[in-house]
Amino acid sequence: MKDLLYAIKTQNFKKITRELERFPVDSLTWATFEELLSLTLQLVENTPFQDKGFGVLEKQLNIFWVRCSEKGAGYALHLYDTVLNRLEQTHWDDEQEAAKGYKTLSVFKNDKIGLYSKNIYLRAALRENSSRILEIAEHILTLEDRQIVQSRKPSHTGTLGEIVEFLLDIYFYHCKFMGDEDLRASAADYVIPMAKKFPKQGNNLTLSLVKEHPDCPKIISELIHYYLNLDLNEDQSGLFYSIALAVLSANGSGSLFKKIPKILKHLAPLSATWREQQWEYFAENFVYYPLEDEKAILHFLERSKQAFALVELIVNSSAMTPKVQALRDLFQKAVQNPPSKKKNPKAVAPKGVSFRSVNFKLAVLDELMYTMDVLQPKFDIREFACSQAERIIDIEEEGYTIVPEAMAFFEELPVSENDLAQVESLYFDGGLDIYRHIYPFFGGEEDYFDIDSLEDIALLKNLKSLNITSMVDASCSLKPLKGQDKLEQITLDVVTYQNMDTLLELPSLRHITTFKNVVKAYPELFQQLQEKGIEIKVNS
Repeated sequence: MKDLLYAIKTQNFKKITRELERFPVDSLTWATFEELLSLTLQLVENTPFQDKGFGVLEKQLNIFWVRCSEKGAGYALHLYDTVLNRLEQTHWDDEQEAAKGYKTLSVFKNDKIGLYSKNIYLRAALRENSSRILEIAEHILTLEDRQIVQSRKPSHTGTLGEIVEFLLDIYFYHCKFMGDEDLRASAADYVIPMAKKFPKQGNNLTLSLVKEHPDCPKIISELIHYYLNLDLNEDQSGLFYSIALAVLSANGSGSLFKKIPKILKHLAPLSATWREQQWEYFAENFVYYPLEDEKAILHFLERSKQAFALVELIVNSSAMTPKVQALRDLFQKAVQNPPSKKKNPKAVAPKGVSFRSVNFKLAVLDELMYTMDVLQPKFDIREFACSQAERIIDIEEEGYTIVPEAMAFFEELPVSENDLAQVESLYFDGGLDIYRHIYPFFGGEEDYFDIDSLEDIALLKNLKSLNITSMVDASCSLKPLKGQDKLEQITLDVVTYQNMDTLLELPSLRHITTFKNVVKAYPELFQQLQEKGIEIKVNS
């Protein structure tokens, strides 16, 4: 505590970072929390935003505050109350006070520990204080925009309007993806007012709030219409390009893709007033910008009813501009081969080695495809989604569970004995690359890919290294390891694995990495292993 206080007093940012990282939050008392929260807030307010040290503080203090809030409901509520009190008392017309408020929010709004916060106390504190946050946003919306700090990042404006964006960001970072839809929908009511008052503000996080609103298609259509009525000679920022990519993207995974018909229902009457320049700008940014070239546009027109409807709105206009005319030509070609339920041709794949466990096979495929580059080309879920003729795979909508077609691809992918003979290392972990190409937003904690048997390890004749510290069922038997004559190194951390004495029967075993609880559970076994000359590394 003394070292941290001294580091804060002397503004030694390197030492502050080090002390915050190792601060024992588990033993934090209420009095110490109050003192540190007050001191760190003052530090944020008094550190120049342009200072490199602020960039370090921004991350480490956010992590520290979030860690403190995990202590309990009272800690999270006090954090919220302290920050919001500062913001409510801020005179935003005052240059110095506005800068302090900006810096405070830039630290507070994030959750650097976990996306879609798993911190139930932080989420509850947001729910209790949501009206206060939105009232601050309402007040800022009555003020004129101006520069309040010189931004260090191109993605930030450093303006008063960005305060509203920061306030809305809280509903992304402090909410859970499932269960807080009502909170995000309430914040979405402020997106159109923010865009109209501060056109340069808004990002993908802001747009994600709109998706939860019951009037999402109407809001999106009004935003599109609003941006097209601004000066089109100026560079559009804010939400404009985010909306364009969310409506249509090269892989068909735009988060608003499925809502295109409903968006067009609201947009059609608004577009009746558009001039030629607006139609050209719309065609360029909502079709050519996301799809990149005419080949991709034609491909989409022929297989996607949503893309077909979007382009149909454009070509039915009276505009005679270059991009609109080019779309008319492509549209006529697509009319001859309209979107239908085309089937993907099924190639007859060569027969490969059979696996008893699909999940075990996935771990092996990850090693062969993403680590060793033996199986090529590497499977990419977004490229795969784009290539499907049978249906549009919407990654943004469907990526929160297993994509059936992707799983089927790997299940059917043949693996030869020669391929398997090249595998010398196998690592079971929730962060394997292959999982994000089957379950794009896999968090690593669900049990979809857990392995309940090691029987398939017999297929790996040349295995030298094995790590089973995660993803393997706690009651799994190690007996299948018998016969792994080349296995030199193994890492394991579960005391409930069956047939642990199999480790004594591995002739080439030289190194074991494990944990204290495992050694404590099998003292005689590890004594015998050491007597055989096997090096035991014990992690705490």
